[in-house]
Amino acid sequence: MNKLAVITIPSMANGYRLAGLEAYGITNAGELAALLKTFIEKNEPMLLAINDDLFVLLDQKTLNSLYACKNLALVTIPGKTGKMTKKANHEYLVNMIRHASGAQTHLEGDGNGSD
Repeated sequence: MNKLAVITIPSMANGYRLAGLEAYGITNAGELAALLKTFIEKNEPMLLAINDDLFVLLDQKTLNSLYACKNLALVTIPGKTGKMTKKANHEYLVNMIRHASGAQTHLEGDGNGSD
């Protein structure tokens, strides 16, 4: 497996893209099911990382199709439930990029002297 795709909420997708990952910003269960259907039909070996907040919206039929696809490996990533302060949101984004890519990133305003 040499491909990773991240499926998350639109506000988080750009962070993953900045980390060099293929990322999709999804807003509802219908969009998610349609996107997953394309991955299932392609049957391309890949790792799918799906945001927990989106994953729980999937219907059983889509889940069964996803689990039956032999070339797709699935992991869920923590969602962003509830409201966060701007600072907590910033830290969450930096940590998720590091977790997804394995690389430490510094965004403007990190307070690490690189502003």
